[in-house]
Amino acid sequence: MDAPFWGFQVHSKGNWWLCSACYCVPICGGIGIMMDNIARSGIRMVEGYFGFLKFIGYQATLVDEALSQLAGHGEVPPMHLRMRVHGRPDLGSFLDVGSRCAQDLQAALATQGKQFADFGQILDFGCGSGRTLRWVTKLAPQSQLYGTDIDGDAIAWVQGHLDYVSASVNGQKAPLPYPGDSFDLIYSISVFTHMDEEHQFFWLEELRRVMRPGGLLLASLHGHDLWKAFPPEAVKQLQQEGVFVAKTRLWDGVFPEWYQNTYHSVEYVTSNFGKYFDVVDYLPLALDANHDIAILRKR
Repeated sequence: MDAPFWGFQVHSKGNWWLCSACYCVPICGGIGIMMDNIARSGIRMVEGYFGFLKFIGYQATLVDEALSQLAGHGEVPPMHLRMRVHGRPDLGSFLDVGSRCAQDLQAALATQGKQFADFGQILDFGCGSGRTLRWVTKLAPQSQLYGTDIDGDAIAWVQGHLDYVSASVNGQKAPLPYPGDSFDLIYSISVFTHMDEEHQFFWLEELRRVMRPGGLLLASLHGHDLWKAFPPEAVKQLQQEGVFVAKTRLWDGVFPEWYQNTYHSVEYVTSNFGKYFDVVDYLPLALDANHDIAILRKR
């Protein structure tokens, strides 16, 4: 059964699902990871096609870096790292989406009478290679910026190139390397959109731990406007349970089993996220006209 939604196509094959044009990592980004790994192996093992792919990617990265410097954007991550977080290789859309996300988060903060510059310690939970952080620093030049991600390669790049960010690798389900009450603002772009409930609840508790009382969490979510055109059985589950994890076995061995495509109802967020934070607002399609933004405050 196929069902189009927001220009995407959802394919159900037995009990697994595939979003063929995910907003960020899980499907499209997986191609970047696999092609990068294949190309790396190709250079070591065989001459020809795979080596050529890596060579072309390397040359494209050099061109991207030169253009970025000329445009005043500074250093940019290589193509394979952009693919992991962005799902597309082109530099222009990587920069544009990062800029729009930062501006949309700024607009979400404005609904609470705040802006990025009002916060001293800001954490990007799931920062990737800094797609959004590179723009947040322009909006909050005096703030201390932190980033954490499960992708060690992306964090290594941030550590080596974005000197305005203190970056660290986090485990799949392990405490963050920060003491309690460290941050007054945390934002998370397309992270809770890919967690099962077990990991979701773990990370809500952990983010609450490192958040200062009264601090804000902005979490992007797959909301009703994305799942309303799903096949009837998926919509029924979302209406009854409030959450639906669209599973695929296509990327077994590439991503952890729990990392899928997750969709929420507003009622579920209010009830379940509300166990950890006060849900002070919910903004449909507020992030790049694609994701919803839940605004949460630590009690």
